[in-house]
Amino acid sequence: TTLPVAEFERHFAQLLLLDHEGRVALPGMFPMRADMLVVASVIVKYVLTTYELTQITTSAFALKEGLLAELLAQ
Repeated sequence: TTLPVAEFERHFAQLLLLDHEGRVALPGMFPMRADMLVVASVIVKYVLTTYELTQITTSAFALKEGLLAELLAQ
């Protein structure tokens, strides 16, 4: 699945307006990740801007699943 950068930027702008409680209230948000969401989003924004990317490829899987799949393939 792909996400246009413009859509990411819209969500990014909304995210920056939320405080901790607002981020915790987001659907599916784990409280321990609420603060890291802002940091991760700033890093994504930096990469998108630096490399002039136009879309983001998303995945339903997490890093752990990808690493596990890679290890199992060896």
